[in-house]
Amino acid sequence: MKNLHKLLFVLLCTITYQSIYCQTTGLVYRDYNGNGVRGTAVPNLEPGVNGIIVNAYNSSEVIVASYTTTATGTYSIPLTGSTYNGTIGSNTGSVNTGVAVRLEFIIPATGGCGSSILDFSSFRGTGNATSVQFITGGATNVNYGVNNPADYTSSTNPSVYLPRHTMGNPLLAGTSQSANWFVGFPYNNTGTTAPTQTLNGATIGSVWGVAYSKQAQKIFTSAFVKRHVGLGTLGSGGIYLLTPTATSFTVSNFYDMDANTHRTRAASGTYGSGNSYTVNGAGTQLTFTGANDALTGQPNGLGVIGTNTNRGMVASSTANSVDAAAFNQIGKVGLGDIEISDDGRFLFVMNLYSRLLFRLELNDAYNPTSVTAVTSYALPAVTVTNGVLRPFGLKYYRGKVYVGALASGENAGVNTIGGTTDMFAYVFELTNASAITPSFNSTPVLSFPLNHTKGVSWDLIAASNRWYPWSSTTNNPFAVSGGTNKTYPTPILSNIEFSDNGAMILDFTDRSGHQYGSFNLRDFTGTAEISYFIGGEILAAGNNCGTGVYTLENNGAFTSQGTAYSSTGVGNGTGPATINGTGNGYTGTAGEFFEYDDVGNAGTNATGHDEAMQGSAAVLRGDAKVLVTHMDPIVVNTGGTTKMSTTNGVGSGGYQMYLSSGGANDGTLRKGNGLGDLELVSTESPLEIGNRIWNDANGDGIQNAGEAAIANVTVELFLDANNDGTPDGAAIGTVTTDANGNYIFTSAAGTDVTGTDYSVAIAPNQNYILRIAAADWTSGNSSGTGDLANYRLTKTDKLSNGQVDFSDNDASLVNVPQIRLTTGNYGQNNHNLDFGFTQLASIGDRIWRDDNKDGIQTAGEPGIAGVTVELLNASGVVIATTLTDAYGNYLFDNLAAATYSIRVTPPTNYQFTTQSNTTDDNNQSGTSTTGSDVNATTGQSYQVVLSAGENNRNVDAGIILNTPPLLSSIGDR
Repeated sequence: MKNLHKLLFVLLCTITYQSIYCQTTGLVYRDYNGNGVRGTAVPNLEPGVNGIIVNAYNSSEVIVASYTTTATGTYSIPLTGSTYNGTIGSNTGSVNTGVAVRLEFIIPATGGCGSSILDFSSFRGTGNATSVQFITGGATNVNYGVNNPADYTSSTNPSVYLPRHTMGNPLLAGTSQSANWFVGFPYNNTGTTAPTQTLNGATIGSVWGVAYSKQAQKIFTSAFVKRHVGLGTLGSGGIYLLTPTATSFTVSNFYDMDANTHRTRAASGTYGSGNSYTVNGAGTQLTFTGANDALTGQPNGLGVIGTNTNRGMVASSTANSVDAAAFNQIGKVGLGDIEISDDGRFLFVMNLYSRLLFRLELNDAYNPTSVTAVTSYALPAVTVTNGVLRPFGLKYYRGKVYVGALASGENAGVNTIGGTTDMFAYVFELTNASAITPSFNSTPVLSFPLNHTKGVSWDLIAASNRWYPWSSTTNNPFAVSGGTNKTYPTPILSNIEFSDNGAMILDFTDRSGHQYGSFNLRDFTGTAEISYFIGGEILAAGNNCGTGVYTLENNGAFTSQGTAYSSTGVGNGTGPATINGTGNGYTGTAGEFFEYDDVGNAGTNATGHDEAMQGSAAVLRGDAKVLVTHMDPIVVNTGGTTKMSTTNGVGSGGYQMYLSSGGANDGTLRKGNGLGDLELVSTESPLEIGNRIWNDANGDGIQNAGEAAIANVTVELFLDANNDGTPDGAAIGTVTTDANGNYIFTSAAGTDVTGTDYSVAIAPNQNYILRIAAADWTSGNSSGTGDLANYRLTKTDKLSNGQVDFSDNDASLVNVPQIRLTTGNYGQNNHNLDFGFTQLASIGDRIWRDDNKDGIQTAGEPGIAGVTVELLNASGVVIATTLTDAYGNYLFDNLAAATYSIRVTPPTNYQFTTQSNTTDDNNQSGTSTTGSDVNATTGQSYQVVLSAGENNRNVDAGIILNTPPLLSSIGDR
């Protein structure tokens, strides 16, 4: 019946090619939450990983198939004899039905979609094994989880941290100070639910950038120059450290860029008209005065900020202020975005005044109290016409820092839709950002013109459907006369994110919104007010797997990591189209992927604003969305957040952070930019070590296909802090191998199950020892006991035909089998810690006196005691010596599988009998069950090949007494 089933299987494969029945299939996916099971729906949608190599080796260590995962993370290895025609590119080979193979999953250092040297095997579970798996041809659902520690999500509803802006002077007791200047709330908050955590402005004042250290569980936030909104105690170069509490945050002044000579403003100067600037007669333009600052090449007055009081702000949040200098300092003075490295060691902050990226090394990732080293990096040179290259946004991602910048057009530049433009957006890439010597790539990873048609900022102003050059005057052509509501969008590339599908998300804040505020003074003289409507924008750029190139969305669609995405914004006339051949404009049909960036939950444009981004974004892995700051997320005259789908651009989950009381200054920013950078709380990924114990049947030190696992073996984990190879105290974890020989120690919380020990205090970058426990090995012995009885340790650190260290035995015998290791960082799981044991073999039998000299052991022929027998290896080298016992028996045991022979030294006056030419019952060449197996001249036997666990008792030697010569005689009677 079994053979019939096999025949039917083969016939099915032959008839139905490309059927799942004809393939070894599986999936490689990103295991964001580390549970070892692929999530298939939001908020735990875990995408497949393209470009992972899957190699299959047979029991002889020959590679029989090699396949690469597709854009969706799948792979299929056809069965030998099927007519499967799906091999493409470098995919080759097949696997026989039911034949044992070893699969190796290889994460390439480059070239795969999102895969890199920063990726590791994820956590073992019911839907994930390790990078080496043992199967038979035709197996299905042979899956492999990939883990990037930076992507780890321990919650589908983490806390979100966000700065809020309130007009006025927060350093004075009053309504400005007492407002919520920094808040925390659950990711899934919608509607008008109040934030869980709030902080007033007494210390931090106006901040924008936010970076969260998962190591220290603290928040860094950076000062931001914004008109009508006062700075905190550290001024324009301040970086504050916030520690969350249940309902608020404790604040400390962490670092002052200016006090440490990394100026974010002028070196000195007196604030005020006639000192740092002059105002024209109409009160709409000011000119900065003073000698040029060597740092910027601009008049020193540009960098003179003054105190909040100098700037005209008072304790009341509803009082108007002129704050003239700040108008043209937006994006030019102070700090921009801030980011932290995945390991918590480095802060990256953009200095808007020097236009340099700064890296601040922290003294302790887990308890940062100071900065130990500061390095700055200049952006690569690009050609900028009638403007200045203005950087702002940052993102630390996959070991690199991405910097968003744009050519501002601020020096009488132009930006004509479909025509001449001086305005371009750029994303630069700082590689090896946490290394000793990071460096920028010389060319941007993404660049594109900003002269596409945008959605209108306000439907009453048709000309608000574009970006305008940065302006230094309040007398802009708003196009609608009378009233206070105005819009004139000018861009800052303020934030960069990366979606689950590998797309780069670019969020632009409207600089003009930071220049005007809401229902506050418009000009530098007079009492005219303005309520500004922002026109921020969000765009996507897809990632090409093979080249690593990012390409801006085109007509509401983009392709990323081999998959195409589009929205209902295709062909709507707003958004980028095809970039023309000269790279300075667009041709063809325009569309916008995030079409609903203006409507929150409404689903239609109910507010008259087609562009409503406030300029910040954050991604929760597995949710397939980007969380953005948003104007009017639910109702008009509000600010808050919205979630935008990264697969179809649809908005959902509007959350209202503030509501304006209406047509007067109420301290909020109403439809202006009232919010800063979004940051999600994350935790460090658990750390996992271990792998497999197996029976190395052929004793070669390699896990060959078909070699069995050894279950029920007890493994202990010890700390070895001083790395001397001796355990420090008692075991910190104990585990027993499961039916597949697997054992795992993990720092994740959980419940002990077969093969896994949870909640073990495994620390990153620490020395440990894995040891076979006393239940299976008595210290000092060369062979095991218990479940390892009759086993010895196999060869150590042997090279296989597969990946180095994937399939070998890593243990050495130091009283007991043990593996010394040093852990990586959290999430850098090590699943290559294998113990290989081979069953002990033996060789022996008997040395006897062949009285009838026929070469065969005959009944009554005695054994000879005290005869010397040597054991030789395959090269003829003596490796052991013994003497026969009183019955002529000898034995060499505790042997590994190998090739051996014996050599006998006959006693005095004895010689060897005739060597037998027959074979024994086990078909061992050159040995017989009853004959003499040694050469009559040399006393050495034929070579005997012992397999693991074999006990050969058929190697005998017959000896005979030397016959004395016959003597002559003479005599008679």
